[in-house]
Amino acid sequence: MAKKRKKKRIEEEAEVPLSAMIDVTFLLLTYFIMTQTEVIEEAYIAMNMVAPNPGPPPEVKPTIFDIKVFENDYVVQGRAFKEIDALGAYLAAFARETAGAEITIDLKLQGRAKTKRLVDLLDILAKEGLEKKINIAFLQ
Repeated sequence: MAKKRKKKRIEEEAEVPLSAMIDVTFLLLTYFIMTQTEVIEEAYIAMNMVAPNPGPPPEVKPTIFDIKVFENDYVVQGRAFKEIDALGAYLAAFARETAGAEITIDLKLQGRAKTKRLVDLLDILAKEGLEKKINIAFLQ
């Protein structure tokens, strides 16, 4: 038996078939374009929508009680009080008159008023049961 001779391969430069790569690229591009889904941005945002029929507005509007705290005195509904005790008696009478009513208290503070004055007023409001809804603002 004769030995088979191995043929020597001539090393040539390896060529990459570009037409096949271009075909695959276009196929992938077509696949991704056809299968893409549009992102709905609203799906990721928490929104509280208004009910279509919210109903009638509340019949009784809350009573707004205006208190201004200044450096030397308190002004309640246009009436000035120098002493915290007199203001406490006035607020106690007001709380008895409006028992069970919804009251909003607007506190307006002067910048130079001491913190102790505000704390004393808040203590009286809590004692009389008027601390449920308080809005605080600062006067210029």
